[in-house]
Amino acid sequence: MAGKIPPVSISTEYERRTATAERGCFVCGKITTTVLHGTDNMDWFYVCPGHLEDRNFCKWLNPPPPEPPKQAAPPPKPPAPKASPPSDGKDSTAAAPAPQPAPTPTPAQGPRRYALHRDFQYLRMQHKKEMAAKKAR
Repeated sequence: MAGKIPPVSISTEYERRTATAERGCFVCGKITTTVLHGTDNMDWFYVCPGHLEDRNFCKWLNPPPPEPPKQAAPPPKPPAPKASPPSDGKDSTAAAPAPQPAPTPTPAQGPRRYALHRDFQYLRMQHKKEMAAKKAR
């Protein structure tokens, strides 16, 4: 059968990337530079950043780690002693300020990974089949 369309398979996992060219979103047609690129390097499409936040479109596979709870206000400092007569600059009772703890570096995040909802995965499969059928003609 010369007209038979080969089976199409695409990945269910995608990485978010930014393109240099603008094109229309796969879902709504708005111009965007955000691209979802299949992890198998076989599929990619433009999508609005707003759709990536929609849980009915896709699921974020590697969300950022939760931020540690912020500490309450630092404890109040004891009242400073009353002014004393000036000395020769070598005050043995004055304490040096406590060093501030260094902020902990956040681990480097890899690319954001998403899994499409099954309905949009079906639409991608149909689109790929249509493209393969056009090529076969």
